[in-house]
Amino acid sequence: MGPAGPVGLRTDAMRMRGYCADALKDAAAAARHYTWALQLATESGDKTREAQVRLGLGASLFKAGEAGTAKAHLEAALALGRAVGDEAAVAAASGNLGKVLMAGGESAAAGERFREAFALREKHKDARGCAVQSINVGSAAALEEKVAPPLCAPRYPSQLPAPPTLRRLLRSLLPEP
Repeated sequence: MGPAGPVGLRTDAMRMRGYCADALKDAAAAARHYTWALQLATESGDKTREAQVRLGLGASLFKAGEAGTAKAHLEAALALGRAVGDEAAVAAASGNLGKVLMAGGESAAAGERFREAFALREKHKDARGCAVQSINVGSAAALEEKVAPPLCAPRYPSQLPAPPTLRRLLRSLLPEP
């Protein structure tokens, strides 16, 4: 992030207040704090902080049911993260954008975002992030009726058959009419 002068500290404080309000499920307060933080970050020209604020705001808006606005903020966070070389922001924005895309029925595009997030999480040895994104990749593939290639080295014999897609699994459990 940029220097933590008075504006940087105020931006961080407002972003954290947005995060806390979101955790308390107060969407209106979260939006207010994130919007204030976004104004401070954009006025100061701090692209790294702007990416972080847009990431939080996008995730909060998506939880509040505002997918269209959330998508715009997450796409902007992704672009800013790439522009400043903040791979953590890129990974987080890609993962969250994937969730928005998947909810909108764009499972192929979501899968691409999840794979990008996984690659960055793996590069930085983030085991928890890898696990989450691996599940997301599998979910996106299941919605497309494809079996996702394994992202991690399997810890079981390779002779096991690939798991069926969710749709095939459900069909196998339900009796034929």
